[in-house]
Amino acid sequence: MTRFLRTAPLMAPLFALAVVGGTSATWAEAATDPTMDQCKASEYQTLVGQQVSAALEAGLEPGPDVRIFQSGAVLTMDQRMDRLNVEFDSLDEIIGIYCG
Repeated sequence: MTRFLRTAPLMAPLFALAVVGGTSATWAEAATDPTMDQCKASEYQTLVGQQVSAALEAGLEPGPDVRIFQSGAVLTMDQRMDRLNVEFDSLDEIIGIYCG
C-alpha cells in the first residue's frame, strides 16, 4: 500500500493524458485535417450518403490501400493512415470515408 501511495501522484498525469488522448476525431474532422488525410479521404467526402456503387464508379477499388466494407464487418485492427476506408450500411449507403 505504501508503494502505491508513493507512485499514485506520478500516475495522475499519465491517466489524464490517456483520457484526453483517447478522444477521437469525427470522420469529417479527420478528413479535413491534413495530418490525418494521408489517404486523401477529403477528396471523396461527396460520396457520403450515396450508394456504395458510387465509390466504385469514382474509381475506388478494394485492395491494399482501399478498404470498402459494411458497418460491423470484422476488420484488421491495424491503423494505416495511408489506407482509405469506405464504410457503408445495410442499405448499401456510404456512411463514412476516412483514413485508417
